[in-house]
Amino acid sequence: MTALSACAGIAALLAAAPSPHLRVTNERILEVMRFAAVRSTTFRALVASIEGSNRIVYVDEGRCGNGNVVSCVQPVARTEYIRVRVDPRGPIAGVVRQLAHEFAHVVEIAAEPGARGPEEIRALYERIGFRSCAASGCYETRRALDVESRVSREVSSRRPSPVNGVSFGADATVRSVEPSAAVHRGEERKPFEAGEKRER
Repeated sequence: MTALSACAGIAALLAAAPSPHLRVTNERILEVMRFAAVRSTTFRALVASIEGSNRIVYVDEGRCGNGNVVSCVQPVARTEYIRVRVDPRGPIAGVVRQLAHEFAHVVEIAAEPGARGPEEIRALYERIGFRSCAASGCYETRRALDVESRVSREVSSRRPSPVNGVSFGADATVRSVEPSAAVHRGEERKPFEAGEKRER
């Protein structure tokens, strides 16, 4: 992806324009994403990678693992759709960490064109990650943990960082995008929940 198209992806997040690949239905999550994008170059890189992929990511409020896991990635079986669930009701720094962590998992999955069905994605995480809970289907990667920590450090600096010399200010606005029929609850599949984390 070029620097110009990456910058355009961030602008779509911060401006009143829909995003073709990253779709959010929760105003609190949109607020946190804007907060993180202004302050973290790593978070902006995650957004740019998702925008440059062939996956469509819906970010929703909700917990995983029967409510015991604070955030997770849920691929919709054998489609280009991925659902990210986070709990946006806590302190903003914690929500930023959730989003950064799960977006890192989205980038991992999007980098593997053949990783669409549960078996393929499970094989991917057996190769690049490790089991994160006693139940089958819970995986973690060192990369996602490192990305989460890096974004957290950048955000905690409290200094908005420029994108190609342009700083996106707090007056930027965002707009939510309605989910498509393909991911309505009646059609959603949860073959496994990659990237589950222990509740903090």
